[in-house]
Amino acid sequence: MPHRLGAEPSGLTNGGLYIGYLERALIMLLVLMGEPTGVGFLIAAKSILRFGEVKEIGQRKMSEYIIIGTFFSFGWGLFIALLTQVMIEALSMALR
Repeated sequence: MPHRLGAEPSGLTNGGLYIGYLERALIMLLVLMGEPTGVGFLIAAKSILRFGEVKEIGQRKMSEYIIIGTFFSFGWGLFIALLTQVMIEALSMALR
């Protein structure tokens, strides 16, 4: 269904929130499994899916908002995953 200019397209209620939780959980899982290269595939998949949403030149502000949010989300996920790794290693050293 077409939407008004400036109006938000219809979608799931809190869909972006759940997507963020899932992507950060996947990032953490991939890093803790020793597969950080999988994060690159996750970024590529999200970029491909988002590309179809923002095609028009007039949607530059929305595309920048999406990119900033994606980088922040991925950065936060990587930071927490790496912090968790450091804490696990420190805890295992303390228990030896």
